[in-house]
Amino acid sequence: MYLTVLLLAITFIGIAFIGMATQILLKKLILKKKGAFPQTKVGHNTVMKKKGIHCINVQQKLIDKQIKCEQEKNKSVCEGCIGV
Repeated sequence: MYLTVLLLAITFIGIAFIGMATQILLKKLILKKKGAFPQTKVGHNTVMKKKGIHCINVQQKLIDKQIKCEQEKNKSVCEGCIGV
């Protein structure tokens, strides 16, 4: 009796492992796009670039550039006001 239950349990566990392995292989074959998975890095992903989403380093540089331009605009306006 115990031997039968043990053999059934081992058989079901074996079938489960075979099923998981098959599922993993099928996902790899089906989800591949042109032989490679899509880029997961934000800076290299073409879909993210199309949406205007950049990596944090590029976004910080853009923000710094905008702040610098605004400061220069305000500085030139204020210097003109002081001279008057």
